[in-house]
Amino acid sequence: MLVSNVSKNILSQFGLPKIAPIAYDVAEKFHKTIGFDLHNPKTTFLTYSIDPLAIHENNGANPYYMLLLLVSMWWMIFTIKKRNNMLLIFWIGVLLTFLLFCFYLKWEPWVKAHITFFILYAIVLATFLEKLMKYKIIFTLTITGFVACATLTMLFNYSRPYLTLPPFTSAIKITDNRYKKYFSQFLKFYPDYQEVNEELNKKRLKNIGIMFNSYDMEYPLFINSYRSDVQPIHINANELCNQLPVKEEVDCIVSTNFSDSIIYKNHIFYNTRRGNDGYLYLFLKK
Repeated sequence: MLVSNVSKNILSQFGLPKIAPIAYDVAEKFHKTIGFDLHNPKTTFLTYSIDPLAIHENNGANPYYMLLLLVSMWWMIFTIKKRNNMLLIFWIGVLLTFLLFCFYLKWEPWVKAHITFFILYAIVLATFLEKLMKYKIIFTLTITGFVACATLTMLFNYSRPYLTLPPFTSAIKITDNRYKKYFSQFLKFYPDYQEVNEELNKKRLKNIGIMFNSYDMEYPLFINSYRSDVQPIHINANELCNQLPVKEEVDCIVSTNFSDSIIYKNHIFYNTRRGNDGYLYLFLKK
């Protein structure tokens, strides 16, 4: 199981268009070879996949760094007798942190940015690059690769691109307002959220009843809550929340489910956006 997770975490770093499907095929063939299910629930949350958009903030993939890391590992192995003892101890310690990570945690699509491991390994990688300096062409190409990857990631970051280029980036532009940028992945929801948010601010509603489904976005409605006394009150959210008593009265209800009205605690809340065939609805007391 450890071997499975190590391979999955390494290959997840190669999330690039055209390369991601190849990396997935490698993972699939490797698991068939070792006789282990690629999507085994004991080691995998949901199902294994490789996101082809390495520049997305949720992905955090770093294919170039991982490639250099793997090369430097082979360099350490084949030149182990020539390496400083302190460097060897440090290298083994860093590798053990990665193995512990793979052993203790299931693979899941949101845990790909092994930042601590990458930062610690940078010391070993720097030693490797120092040795490459005597090969000027190889060293120059390696450093150029770092600069190119950093530039492309900055210019074409999926959520906040400097240069908009769908499907490699979202349709968000650098000139869009900050609120719109919260919806880089769900741009179709932006008009509804904007209208409801403006109405909540205009009427100065404080206790906001929330009736959302499991993965609906709540945060954009409360981006200014830290400097005001607005509070979300979850009602009928899921089976667990239904068992919790809600003591506060609500001033309104925001829901992703369409209906003409909602009866809550003997009060009738009417849909103010009945003519809107959208995603988000605001219910107010009459």
